[in-house]
Amino acid sequence: DEQRTLVAASRIRAGATVYRVPRRAAFVRAIPDMHTLQVGRREHLDFAKALPLAALTHHSCDPNGDLRVRDDAVYFVARRDVAAGEILSFDYNTTEFEMAAPFDCRCGSANCVGAVGGLARLSADRRAAIAERCSPVVRDLLSASCLLR
Repeated sequence: DEQRTLVAASRIRAGATVYRVPRRAAFVRAIPDMHTLQVGRREHLDFAKALPLAALTHHSCDPNGDLRVRDDAVYFVARRDVAAGEILSFDYNTTEFEMAAPFDCRCGSANCVGAVGGLARLSADRRAAIAERCSPVVRDLLSASCLLR
């Protein structure tokens, strides 16, 4: 079973914006699924419809990129230099408080959390380690929850 992936066509420098997913009403829905990204308390951006190639970005517990959620769009920004041919990835736990479709992680990173289910399902130490990279809505939901130490 071959999985489709999004790879860097050429070298990408740290800090570069790789792609932009527009936040248009036509792509936002109330109910999440495995192809949506949480952009509001009850708003989920459908990556598969808004920018189909973006939906091929993999999860990694030690990703080469971060998603930056803004009012106009969601931006994939390289966290470090990315080599040509490298699979693009971000930590799905930084953009979902509780995932609609949790899954077992097979990223192989030394920091692997084993199961990806959203920020709410991580240990307190792991939440603290990635909190600054979380989207604003996920940070707000964490602050409003009883999960803070």
